[in-house]
Amino acid sequence: LISDAGTLKRVDYSYLKSENTPAFKAYVTSGQSVASGSHTKLNYTTEVFDTDSMYDASNSRWQPTTAGYYFVTGGARFDPDSETELWLQLRKNGSFYLSLFDFQPTDSWCNMGSRIMYANGSDYFELYAYHGSGSTETFGAGDQHTEFSAYKIIGA
Repeated sequence: LISDAGTLKRVDYSYLKSENTPAFKAYVTSGQSVASGSHTKLNYTTEVFDTDSMYDASNSRWQPTTAGYYFVTGGARFDPDSETELWLQLRKNGSFYLSLFDFQPTDSWCNMGSRIMYANGSDYFELYAYHGSGSTETFGAGDQHTEFSAYKIIGA
């Protein structure tokens, strides 16, 4: 109940609550080989949750059909043989959109990057990794450190 200038009124809870959906989280179940010097799509095939069935685990692709602004997070873990450059990039509709992170790790590591971005209701998103170690490296190990997730923060 709420009061409007002394008059009590009933308001349905659905008008008061805030939901950050659609939302999903997926991770790389087992190690994935990524060749040096190439951008490779990471296979986030295990879903932790997917509130509105907008994540396609078989294609490691997220397509939110609700337009709005989203908080997107990506993570990658690998054990480079030597100091190397690493990029984790978010692709929108198959093209480079933005880097979630890029730097030169010197040891086994895990890092996350996040951004707020807009999706129009028909866009799709994928994560790609790049490294320049000179040899093939393995990303992820089924420990959920190599993950991809997002949730809606506000409407269009």
